[in-house]
Amino acid sequence: MSRLFLLILLFTGCGTETGNPLQDILNEYNGDPDTAQANRSTYVAEALGEQVCEKLVSCNMAVLSQTVCHLELNLQGGFDTELGLVDGEYATFADILVAEKAKVLIPNKIESAQCLIDIGKLKCNDSEIINAFDKNSPNDFSNIHTIIPVGAGSCNSMF
Repeated sequence: MSRLFLLILLFTGCGTETGNPLQDILNEYNGDPDTAQANRSTYVAEALGEQVCEKLVSCNMAVLSQTVCHLELNLQGGFDTELGLVDGEYATFADILVAEKAKVLIPNKIESAQCLIDIGKLKCNDSEIINAFDKNSPNDFSNIHTIIPVGAGSCNSMF
């Protein structure tokens, strides 16, 4: 029941008018915080979830939809360590998003932007994509966190 409430809470702010979170992050980094803040109606964790699902769906269209990816992504763990957070502190991706919305987690704009770029550059035959989702087991999302690239100055330094 608490997971259902959490999902409802997460999706109440979602819509098509959210703009381009990566561009907003880059605007802030490039010294245009007024434009970025005026256009920004999303969070870095939301942008990360969008990028992860967009990439996984584009590589697995025959068996994966955006809706299913987002629902499952929010329920999965393992993202805390991939994002350089304390292991076990955030049990699910949804917990990370809630913590960012509550300003418990403050994103590092430069690394966040780089992380989104790094995920966007992944190709369908890269190990991060192959390991994150097995199209032969389309109901298993337990490894989705492995899509996060683990390089210095990127996703493991987002928060």
